[in-house]
Amino acid sequence: MYAVYYIILIFSTLLFSLAAVGVAHFLFSRLELFDNPNERSNHKSPVPTGAGIAFILMGLGFMMVAGASANLLFAATLLAVVSFIDDVRTLPVARRLGVQLMAVIIAITDLHGAVFQGLFPMWLDRTLVLLAWMWFINLYNFMDGIDGITISETAGIGIGIGFLGLFIDEVPRALAIDALIMVAAVIGFYPWNRHPAKLFMGDSGSVPLGFVMAFLLFSLATHGQWAAALILPAYYLCDATFTLAKRMAAGKKIWQAHSEHAYQRAVRSGRPHDQVVYYIQMLNVLLIVLSVASTHGKHEALIALAAAYAASFFIMVRFRNLPPVSRREAAYTA
Repeated sequence: MYAVYYIILIFSTLLFSLAAVGVAHFLFSRLELFDNPNERSNHKSPVPTGAGIAFILMGLGFMMVAGASANLLFAATLLAVVSFIDDVRTLPVARRLGVQLMAVIIAITDLHGAVFQGLFPMWLDRTLVLLAWMWFINLYNFMDGIDGITISETAGIGIGIGFLGLFIDEVPRALAIDALIMVAAVIGFYPWNRHPAKLFMGDSGSVPLGFVMAFLLFSLATHGQWAAALILPAYYLCDATFTLAKRMAAGKKIWQAHSEHAYQRAVRSGRPHDQVVYYIQMLNVLLIVLSVASTHGKHEALIALAAAYAASFFIMVRFRNLPPVSRREAAYTA
């Protein structure tokens, strides 16, 4: 009986997300809320942006129906609204970070148990979680740079958590349902964001998505599945962290927009967006398998973790070193 209810809930999320994004596409096109291309862009014509507010609110609404925490939902909604304002008219970096910090402080009380498996006293555990959460929110935003990539990453993480929650006794079923609801919400955005994209999610999609997915991963860790929580987002963690470290070493401003991520380098070498995303999707399938393998014991967890980051690092290096192909302008197709 409960299985049928949750299936209906997830399917309803998909339908409502599809409808809401369709309305957003119509309105934002009429209001000319465009992302205009510049030298860092991977598209060549103006594209309506900010549609994340539509599918995020649908996802959060159905998470509320499923019984998700009020603190989490309020914090994520706050982030979505402020990020949408940022999509419409750019807000100062300090203000955006301040709202993100407020959202994390509000929702961190909903994590029950030690994320770092008792290695540190609880005050230090929570301090490290706060810092990691802030980083994850922003790396999710940084990595949303080509058509379909954030949909693919969210689906990979969400389906992985869904599998673990449905088939591993230690992981709450509610965690799986929340993850699959968010997967359904982003899939509702896919018809408009598949390459060439007709609509962008903007910060109002990537920022609250990063916030919610981080909460789900931290929750997974509090239930003993720390390796799986590190495995599922492995590619995003590798690419974003490596690129940030490289920019810091070069003395560049890390908060400025750029096109130096490995996946962006692959697109600029002449590969189409959907081909690059396909490789990330295949990697995510492997990461899901490894996350399940990591639940079988400590040794298996360490082996799976090493394999996940070796594979992610390999893809990242491969993207960075692809030789240019002819007709480079194809890389900027929007």
